[in-house]
Amino acid sequence: MSFLKSTFFLLFIVQAYFTNAQTALDGKIAQIDPSGEKRITCFKYYYVNGIGTPYEKAVAQAQRVADTLNTRVTLVYSATTQNAKHPKRAKFGDILTTILLRMGKKNKAVDSLYHQIFADLEKGDSLIFYGHSRGALIGYFATKKVCKKLKRVKRSDLLAHISVLTVGGFAPSAQKWKVKMCEAVNRYDLVPFIAGNPAKGSHLRNISKKKHSLTHYLGYIHYFDSEDKIQKYDRKRVSDVPE
Repeated sequence: MSFLKSTFFLLFIVQAYFTNAQTALDGKIAQIDPSGEKRITCFKYYYVNGIGTPYEKAVAQAQRVADTLNTRVTLVYSATTQNAKHPKRAKFGDILTTILLRMGKKNKAVDSLYHQIFADLEKGDSLIFYGHSRGALIGYFATKKVCKKLKRVKRSDLLAHISVLTVGGFAPSAQKWKVKMCEAVNRYDLVPFIAGNPAKGSHLRNISKKKHSLTHYLGYIHYFDSEDKIQKYDRKRVSDVPE
């Protein structure tokens, strides 16, 4: 067994120790309508949460996204480890899950989002995906699977119907995506530092994990509410909401 495979196997075993029944919800779909009047749009909107987010909190986040966009949002839940007695153990389990996902381990949320996107494209729909933190990584692998499938069936032209905005995303850089996308990064966000991609103008002494929350990114989601705006900043990073 190669070193890489041995490492992967070891991480998988360790991860199994730290995860719990919350993972049974991985990939669960929920349709979230805005609290106020619903805006008529030709797009389907998707949201995937980041780590440290119980299902109820993810639903609440999706509700905020729906209220920000004034339209229905489909939540694809990315399950996180919960352990009230040992919160540090739960956080470590989340980190291990993210590492394994980055290494290519199968993930129910990725598969669920992939099937949703492909079904929309087959029906002729266009969609916009928002991914926060690890949710961006879920989106990266899901769209990558979609790209491969469309290439096999010689329908790569349908990729033009996918637009992506990642916020505080822990995912490969914008240039590696195969669809229209831009990545929004708060200059005080800790996660880009961990990922090795700090926002322009940020400094280690100014960053805070509190600035990584979805609350600090709703302005970006409000601005990037259409395909045209994402296209304008395609394959770029923005560290301030454009005027």
